[in-house]
Amino acid sequence: RQALGVVSMLVQDEHNISLQQLLEVSYRTYAGQGITLEPLEKLIPVLKDFFCQRLRYILQEAGFSYDVVDAVITRGWEYPYSILKKARVLTAKRETQAFTDYLHAYTRCANLSKKEVITGWNEYSLVDVAEIALAKSLKSLLPQINAAVERTDFEESYALASRLVPLIEQLFDS
Repeated sequence: RQALGVVSMLVQDEHNISLQQLLEVSYRTYAGQGITLEPLEKLIPVLKDFFCQRLRYILQEAGFSYDVVDAVITRGWEYPYSILKKARVLTAKRETQAFTDYLHAYTRCANLSKKEVITGWNEYSLVDVAEIALAKSLKSLLPQINAAVERTDFEESYALASRLVPLIEQLFDS
């Protein structure tokens, strides 16, 4: 119940605080009092799973579908309020045609990237007009996308990343 209470407070009170850091501070506090504990490295995976299940429960009780919950928790468990914000954006966007296009472009890129290991690339080696346009936009948008994610402005990061979809489609078409 206390784990559920901690996660609930972080979500309801809109605190973007790291559960990982809370667990580490709590561990050090108990260890500092001479309480014998398992090594932290052994406890974190168990606690992560435990807190993820509480977070999953809270999100499902808030009305988010299981697949949205799975999607947002898969990318990280550490910041429950941030995960709630992601679930809100994903739920709002997923029923739109623009999201279908976004998902299609992502899937095409992800499937293609599974086939080869790319350790790096040089934008000056690109020759196709569509490649160059995508690389130029990606170079320009990536810092903005990362900044929006850092601010937990997932609406903005989605909008910025969506600008790449037509360029990705153009690349595959050409």
